[in-house]
Amino acid sequence: MPASMGFIGLGVMGGNMARNLAKKYELIVYDRDHFRLSALTGPRVRGAGSVEEIGRTADTVFLSLPDSKTVRQVIESPGGLAETLEK
Repeated sequence: MPASMGFIGLGVMGGNMARNLAKKYELIVYDRDHFRLSALTGPRVRGAGSVEEIGRTADTVFLSLPDSKTVRQVIESPGGLAETLEK
């Protein structure tokens, strides 16, 4: 079974990176902006409802976030990646 990939942050850079990855790999993606999340569709892309869902589902997670504060929140908040990614 191939490793599952998660992608958090679908802005200008992250959205394009995720689109390119989805040409070859299956992705589970998340963005707090539901419009960006719904705009990235395709047979290899599944939207997640939360960061927690990505952490519980993906083996590898890519982050494309605007600043270090946001990265810290995604990782350290309750239900964040530090809690939900398996070691």
